[in-house]
Amino acid sequence: MTFPSPAVEDRAVQLRKVPHGVYDRGKSRTNKIEAEAVVKEAVARMKAWLRLPEKERPTLGVITLNIQQQSLILDRLDAARRDDPELEWFFAEERVEPTIVKNLENVQGDERDVILFSITFWKDAAGILKMDFGALNRDGGERRLNVAVTRARQELIVFSGFTADQIDASRTKAVAVHHLKTYLDYAERGAIALPAQDDGSVGGFDSPFEEAVAAQLERRGWMVVPQVGISGFRIDLGIRHPDLAGAYLAGVECDGATYHQSATARDRDKVREQVLRGLGWDILRVWSTDWWFDAAGCAGRLHANLESLLDQSRARRAAEQEEIATHWDMGHNVEGIDEIRDDEAAAIVDEVTPPPAPAETERVSVEPPATSRAVETTEAQPDAGPMPADIPDKRRYHVTDLSSFKADPDQFFEFGYRDTLRGMIEAIIETENPLRTDILAKRISRAHGWLRTGGRIREQIDLHLRGYDTTRESSGEFIWKQGAIVDVLAYRQPVNEDARRAVADIPLAELASVALDNPDLLDDTDPVRYLARLLGVERLAAVSRARLDEAITRARQHITTVQPSG
Repeated sequence: MTFPSPAVEDRAVQLRKVPHGVYDRGKSRTNKIEAEAVVKEAVARMKAWLRLPEKERPTLGVITLNIQQQSLILDRLDAARRDDPELEWFFAEERVEPTIVKNLENVQGDERDVILFSITFWKDAAGILKMDFGALNRDGGERRLNVAVTRARQELIVFSGFTADQIDASRTKAVAVHHLKTYLDYAERGAIALPAQDDGSVGGFDSPFEEAVAAQLERRGWMVVPQVGISGFRIDLGIRHPDLAGAYLAGVECDGATYHQSATARDRDKVREQVLRGLGWDILRVWSTDWWFDAAGCAGRLHANLESLLDQSRARRAAEQEEIATHWDMGHNVEGIDEIRDDEAAAIVDEVTPPPAPAETERVSVEPPATSRAVETTEAQPDAGPMPADIPDKRRYHVTDLSSFKADPDQFFEFGYRDTLRGMIEAIIETENPLRTDILAKRISRAHGWLRTGGRIREQIDLHLRGYDTTRESSGEFIWKQGAIVDVLAYRQPVNEDARRAVADIPLAELASVALDNPDLLDDTDPVRYLARLLGVERLAAVSRARLDEAITRARQHITTVQPSG
């Protein structure tokens, strides 16, 4: 028997319903109203957090199911930042964990205190809801969903137009869609949903009596599922909701084998019904003695009770829709997003989930200049950039692999651990220098399983950095091998997706090198924008613009310095 256990009210996972949204299928592939709801929540939280001391402010992330919704939310957040410059604090690239907006394909490895999860998919303009959820319908979609819902340390809010009862799991074989249905139910109802989940029919009819009741109900148009449950605790007959294919309208209990196996009348009549009603079931009962004497009358009364429950359900849903209509404009038009449209692909397939997007917009890889934002939003193969695509791996930027060290967080502050810690630091500097000292500290912390790099950890690491050279730049302190500091350093292209760096993480010497390798850049009307396009930056925040301007100034000074001697 599976019964719900007493539990405190834990709503760290919540469902935020957005049933008035429209999914722009085949066009922009976005849900504009859901995006606005996500941005409104994000902005409200960040404004509230500004009243907290800086060290106590939570970190924020947004996850979407496709790249188009990601881009739309980024646009809306950019507008919010322009309207309220104080929000820039949360997006500053020098922060270890700035606010991010990512899609399902590229969020792995990132964590934030609070995550806002935009499901995106919902009914289209014609009112049609398909069981198509992009990447979740593909093989391995359940792993992508698992990554998305485990990125939050403290709180996760799911924004969705539909609820679990509107997902008809029988219409798809995708494991991830079944998992999404269960997760939405949990987000909506909390812990009570866990014992209430079912696997549909887990057996045939328990007795000829149940079979006879089901036959009469089916003749009257009801869809009956026998033996609904996940353990020894079964509902004899589950009646599917006619309007919500993924939900049950009611459960019908017959005094069959399960009933008679109960030890006492209290177990048979009270406990079962109380538990089921507590889980959200409406329970109707049919007695075999009544059925024996008047089967037609029992079936008629059962049918009438089901009709009454259906009317009540429809009235509740109509009231909810009326309340929504008084607060939202239902006649809006979904705006197309030209720069991320792919009409040709949309004409071939009704719904195509795009290939994995590049890392978040502040990470960069050198690319040829783009002529429009359509090029910037896709990761092109560099064919004319400052660094050829076929350069050897040893000249690319790598993230240091520290798995060969035996990291022991319990020994981190002990004197005898200094050789291990020094070895890790030497390996990172040998592989990645120059790099920001706070990034080095972050590498060490993650190797020990810590999500944050506190003051004591930094102090312990700093003890081993005294023999290295450093430069102070606008984005922070960079550490170099001794005697290796130069004004211009060849740009190191990332060896893989994990090795992409934000503008703030790249030393000015490398950024200046990119500018020098593309001399046309210096004569452009907006050289900063030109350099940003070379680096693959989609949106240029004020802090990044200032840093790239520093790099261009250094490049000009370098040209002035070397020309006389040349």
